[in-house]
Parts: sequence; structure tokens; C-alpha cells
Amino acid sequence: MRSAVFETVKVCIQLISSILAILLNSFLIYLIITKSPKKMGNYRSLMCLFCGISILFAALDLIVRPNIYSRGSAFFMMTDLRGSYFSKDVAQLLICE
Repeated sequence: MRSAVFETVKVCIQLISSILAILLNSFLIYLIITKSPKKMGNYRSLMCLFCGISILFAALDLIVRPNIYSRGSAFFMMTDLRGSYFSKDVAQLLICE
């Protein structure tokens, strides 16, 4: 019972944080483009690039739904492919394995 509740809470937190990351980074890109001074030059582009990469990783987190396990100073990531829309090869590509 406890593991089912934990899994539900984990999925909800993962979903909410990914959606929030996509929305806030999109808003940040909008602010960078419209409100930052032109004299910032290449730094504006760099900030937009970082926000875009953050959006990409948040979207991948929603799609792949990785499970991260840690013990001591080591950690590893697994993905449950049961019920997934992706084949094993596509999932490995998405998690950069």
C-alpha cells in the first residue's frame, strides 16, 4: 500500500514540476526577448539557449519518466517500458544511454 501511494505522489510531483518548468522557462524566454536591453548582446542569446535546453529536458522527463535510485554516493536511472509508446531503442536514445 505504501509503495502505491509513494508512486502516485512521485508521478504527480514529476508531472507538476515538468509542466511548471516548461511554462516558467517559456515565460522567461519571452521576458528575455521583449524586456532585456539590447546592449546585453550575446548574453541574451545564451540565456534563451539555456531556457530552451531546460524546456527540452522537462519535456523529455515527461515523455520518458525516469526512475532514479541512489545508495550512498552512487545513483542510476531506469525506465519502465511496460505500457510505453516507445520501443527499447527509442527509449535508450531519449535517455541518452
